[in-house]
Amino acid sequence: WGSGNPARCITLNNKRERNNIADGGKVFALAIFVPAVVSVILPFIMYVSPSFLADETVRYWVGVFLSQFLLLASSVGYCVYGKVNIVKATRLDRKIKWWHAALAIVLAFALLCFNLPIQSAVTNFLAGLGLDMSAASAMPSLDNAGTVILAVILVAVMPAFAEEIIYRGFICNALSSGDRKISAKAVLISAAIFAVMHQSPVQTIHPFILGCVMATVYLATGSLWTSVILHFVNNFIVIILSAVAPGFETFVVANWWWIMLIAAAVIASVMYLFVKNAVSKSDDEIMPITVEERNKSLPYFVAALFFCLFMWVFVLLS
Repeated sequence: WGSGNPARCITLNNKRERNNIADGGKVFALAIFVPAVVSVILPFIMYVSPSFLADETVRYWVGVFLSQFLLLASSVGYCVYGKVNIVKATRLDRKIKWWHAALAIVLAFALLCFNLPIQSAVTNFLAGLGLDMSAASAMPSLDNAGTVILAVILVAVMPAFAEEIIYRGFICNALSSGDRKISAKAVLISAAIFAVMHQSPVQTIHPFILGCVMATVYLATGSLWTSVILHFVNNFIVIILSAVAPGFETFVVANWWWIMLIAAAVIASVMYLFVKNAVSKSDDEIMPITVEERNKSLPYFVAALFFCLFMWVFVLLS
């Protein structure tokens, strides 16, 4: 069944239970380029058949579904092809304690309060430059229960799994493979990739902050479920507030200084608890990145990042 480092051996079911940086690069590239190809095909179909996705609202929800479905399909498809046990490799099989989930919920709300003024400031800054991209990412009106449920499934549930599997389960996990506990390098690099992945100037700073926090709690607890819960609750709160309390964002932005101060104190306290109680990896999980794996991963990371940065500039200029 293999030799050398047990973490790189093939298991009895012929599937690897650990991923490496090469896996992370390939999954990241798939997650970027597969949706990009589909986004080129869809307009062509719409051009040939004008009635196809003619309704703007339907087109928005179909686009959201496809983007998240293709992320999941990319990671699952790669694991099937590469014989990787996606559950074990991303640490979805690791249970979390009840207080991990409770603190993740508190952390999600505090992060939302902290990030809303930042997002507003970025939007206003771009507007001051004559750029208004608010309409491009605006969610359709959540004016009935069915639309709210649809939004929860497509904007909260699916991204919580699809994006966490890729950006924490594969990339952050692989980057931290040589460290026993929390790797600052893995946290910062995976968060930067997560931010650039959004390919939007408006969604750059606050996704980076969110990515840093989700990567830290993921490594601290050793389970992907912690970051999945945090990601889900963050998006879920945004949806619910948009539906029942649309003035919440205005209130937070208008009172930003004291709300951000309280939120920062909560975030720091909760993160301290996570880091203080961080789990240590077992010996078979300590897998320093080899030169061969690094070299294999670089073309995939570079190509996907170049495309994301190109789209970031394209969105800014267009």
